Amino acid sequence: MDRDTCFPNYNMGTMAALRRWWKYWARALGEKVGEDNRSADWVAVWRTLIVLQAVITNAFIVYNILRKW
Repeated sequence: MDRDTCFPNYNMGTMAALRRWWKYWARALGEKVGEDNRSADWVAVWRTLIVLQAVITNAFIVYNILRKW
């Protein structure tokens, strides 16, 4: 059974684009880790959370510097 069977047909292009961008993003995060795609996706999710945490922290630091400048 296909994963997209619960979505209407007009979302097929959107889902394909999201899968393509996720594949590029996961590759940009680093080497594939794990024996299957599911575990590799979870590693990519954790790496994404770490990157987001760093970006958000840096944004707050820059905001504080600019606010007091």
